[in-house]
Order: sequence, then C-alpha cells, then structure tokens
Amino acid sequence: MAILLGVSISSCFAAPSLASLRGNYQTSIQVAPTMQMPLPKPPAALFDSVRYDSDGMSLAAFVTPDPNDGDKHPAIV
Repeated sequence: MAILLGVSISSCFAAPSLASLRGNYQTSIQVAPTMQMPLPKPPAALFDSVRYDSDGMSLAAFVTPDPNDGDKHPAIV
C-alpha cells in the first residue's frame, strides 16, 4: 500500500540529521579542570619543558630548542 501512495516505508523511518543531533547535545566535562598531572620528561634533544601563566593557572608545554640560526621556524599548537 505504501508503494501505491508513492511513499517508501524506509523514508518514514529516516535517521535524524547530524545537525539536529548536535543541536540537542550537551557537552559535559569529565575531568576536573584543576587536576594537576606531572608533565613527562621529554627527550632533551627534541624538547624543552616550559611553564606559562594563563587565566591564573600555571600551564606546561613542550617547545623545541632554539637552533640559534636566526631563521623563523613553524610552530605546532
């Protein structure tokens, strides 16, 4: 009967779109933002570990050593 009316049964049960699912999604943080984990020690030839302040917190990062060649080098954030 659905074929006679020009409507397929599968179109009646179409999955919701990604946009509609994202519109109803509520993000929840699973890790406490103040959780402090020790920074692993990087290979000295590849990285230096540094700390910087951001929004009242002390954050850690790895940076490559300066090759002292006077050139600009790309960064990965």
